[in-house]
Amino acid sequence: MGKEYRNWSLKQWAQMFEDIYGARNKEKTNEEILGHIFEETGRLLDPLGKSLESPEKVKEKLPDILINIPDIFAWHSAFSSRFGDLDDFLWSKFPNVCPYCVVEDNCDCISQSKMYSEEKEFKLINLRNDTKNKPKTMYDWQEMFRRIYGNVNKKQSLLILGLHLNEEVGEASKEFRLLKRARKTGEDIEKREKDLENELADIFAWLVGVTINCENFTDKELRLDDIIWDRYANKCPHCEYKPCIETCSKNGYNA
Repeated sequence: MGKEYRNWSLKQWAQMFEDIYGARNKEKTNEEILGHIFEETGRLLDPLGKSLESPEKVKEKLPDILINIPDIFAWHSAFSSRFGDLDDFLWSKFPNVCPYCVVEDNCDCISQSKMYSEEKEFKLINLRNDTKNKPKTMYDWQEMFRRIYGNVNKKQSLLILGLHLNEEVGEASKEFRLLKRARKTGEDIEKREKDLENELADIFAWLVGVTINCENFTDKELRLDDIIWDRYANKCPHCEYKPCIETCSKNGYNA
């Protein structure tokens, strides 16, 4: 296949995971899939914590981190796909700018209060409607986030980024719970759906941040698409089949 996957949209990546795990995922509730995202992001914190010790410790753990990252994305893709298209969620939240300070590059508003203003919202609406510069591939999205947040992400410790990622998974879980309640009461459904979509976009953004920060511990660029393909390559990495076979237990389906 070569590296044709580098031209894939996020929707095509989601389809790859659907082809591998779709039949198995149908057996799982949304809560179970969220549980797997929590499990994988929690597992990531141990190797990321080595950043507090020394760069050499992180380098030793980098192979584990580069397995964890695609595993998180795989479960995130499974969950996000139940609510829509991840690229739509991302563009709505991050239309080529930071949604808080509305700058296109080198955002540093992480240390500033995130104040709402009608002027900012009007600009964001115009940017969302102008889709000619919308990223098309996973690498395009990675480079967009690198342009906006790359400097600040590289300055943060890996552990801090991992904690932010875990925080966003918790926020997504909260918004999913509130959406379930809204669907029962019939109130604020549209708002709750939007809030969940925003949190799912944030998870991906922080996952990209972790990936970019890992470049501090290697001498090469780390492309998220390459990392995911190295792990999955259009098949389950455990049973090595597509679709994943029923007796495969190493991926958590029979755990």
